[in-house]
Amino acid sequence: MTTRDYKNENNRRAWAMLLLTSAFEIGYALSVGGSQAFTVIRCSIAAIVFFLLTLYFLSMSLKTIDVGVSYVVWAGIGAVVR
Repeated sequence: MTTRDYKNENNRRAWAMLLLTSAFEIGYALSVGGSQAFTVIRCSIAAIVFFLLTLYFLSMSLKTIDVGVSYVVWAGIGAVVR
């Protein structure tokens, strides 16, 4: 595998993680809404899990993708879907 192939693979992986981040953010928003101020335990736990997954995958994608681009994509997908 050449250096160019490695960079392309790493770039694709970062974009996939960013798309997963957006999906987890949507799950988080829906879970928080369903938790009724964190009184419904199942939705509250789901919200916490989705939030942690969002943070993890966003931080991993930021190793390759610029912060400004990542934020625009992440926030844009979340705004369109909600």
